[in-house]
Amino acid sequence: MAQILKSVLTKGTAAAVGGLSDGRPVAGKTGSTDNSQQSWFVGFTPQLTTAVWVGTPYSPHSMSNLQLGNTFYGGPIFGASVAAPTWKLIMDRATAGLPPLDFGSPGAAVQSGHIVTIR
Repeated sequence: MAQILKSVLTKGTAAAVGGLSDGRPVAGKTGSTDNSQQSWFVGFTPQLTTAVWVGTPYSPHSMSNLQLGNTFYGGPIFGASVAAPTWKLIMDRATAGLPPLDFGSPGAAVQSGHIVTIR
């Protein structure tokens, strides 16, 4: 699964985030509800996992054209808009000083299953 989710940060919906500052292997998934009422990003390294949720449980309104701090986000808010960059800020600090590890490679049985002869 990690091999698939690595592409979210390289050529997928969170490609603008591009991974962590030290270049360590990362993977993740963006998400948003219908009408962009809530959004999130869940990302991980071989050592840590962090989830960032952006939304409010009290409002059924779409998150569009928001001012958050000193930044204006025009249009609808998706997982890559606010949650993924926030995840990057958190994880850059959380992984500082940790050795960069790579994700393990899945074995043949995981990738292809067990071959069974049917007679």
